[in-house]
Amino acid sequence: MVYATDIHAADITPGSARLPGAIKSLALDVTRPDKIADVFETIANEAGRIDILVNCAGVYEMQLLPHITEAEFDRIIAINLKGVLFATQAAARH
Repeated sequence: MVYATDIHAADITPGSARLPGAIKSLALDVTRPDKIADVFETIANEAGRIDILVNCAGVYEMQLLPHITEAEFDRIIAINLKGVLFATQAAARH
């Protein structure tokens, strides 16, 4: 049997982490569903299919709960919840 493995890592600031040479780094802002779809299309075109998705984007504003503004809360939800949903949907399409 022959196994081919393509590993892609997407981050809002690609290349900021030290990745082994075999891992392909891509730019992705998970608050942008259109960009999520584009990145997963690129990955599927390069790899042929997507077998595994690890959603690990997440933020939290380090302050007391009563002081979190609506804009900060919206950002947290956009990254931590909506980003996971849209990335999972995009991966499932491929």
